[in-house]
Amino acid sequence: MSGSKMSLKRILAVSGAGVALATALVLAGIAHKNVKTDNLHHVAGLTPTTFVSDTINVDCSAAIEDILFGVIYAGTYDRMNNMLYTYHYRDLTGTEVGHTVVDMINQSQKLVLYHELRHAYNSRLMWRYDKLMGPDVFVIDEVSARVAENLAKISDKPSLKPGVLYSNVSYNISQDYDLKKIADFCIKNAVKEIEQTFEVSADIFNESSFYSQYDPVIPDVKINKKTLVNEMMVFEINGKKQNLMQLASKDVQESVEILKNKVENYLNAKYR
Repeated sequence: MSGSKMSLKRILAVSGAGVALATALVLAGIAHKNVKTDNLHHVAGLTPTTFVSDTINVDCSAAIEDILFGVIYAGTYDRMNNMLYTYHYRDLTGTEVGHTVVDMINQSQKLVLYHELRHAYNSRLMWRYDKLMGPDVFVIDEVSARVAENLAKISDKPSLKPGVLYSNVSYNISQDYDLKKIADFCIKNAVKEIEQTFEVSADIFNESSFYSQYDPVIPDVKINKKTLVNEMMVFEINGKKQNLMQLASKDVQESVEILKNKVENYLNAKYR
């Protein structure tokens, strides 16, 4: 079982379905009409999200092979029900290979929760943008979520147990690290991972865009697309808000634009 042969590509894209959660948000104290744009991050982090961990059984050698050379499902954020799911793999083959594979996956995916939490957080931002969002917005959402997971690894965040969680996350990173290099590393990794499952990811971005028309519109503050996209790349690091896209090199920023254009061209050719 050579490590160089393992694919272990992952699908971690936001669920497209959405319904009007405005009533629940009001009850949670979110929809204050005088909230200003500079309080967006505070507001976005206030709504609790329910975290559930599901189990995927690995019961035969074919399933092990599919995992090693195919796509694994690590987590989802269901906008319809404001539920966050991650997946724990359980070996039922009773073999050494099966045990090794599922143990490796569970270990490597233990911080995927922070990825899905970022989808939940970004959704709160999206609900302040009252226009239909294109797939390009969901590309940024996915880049942002993958950056969040990488930041969790760099800052040694703990794995969390199922329950009710808040989507705002603060990352503590050693002052020895250059944030510009971290921005480049995290965003480059995100783009590379999305490229690995490009067609699947592009279709999910398209689906998310379609279903975003059913998202709630929260009346506390309206934001434009530029603000939305910028804020989705802002992370709290060592107590300070940092826009990692702006910190990244021009080449890395351009790679994200190329990815967005590639997704748009692919979808135009397939569906339009």
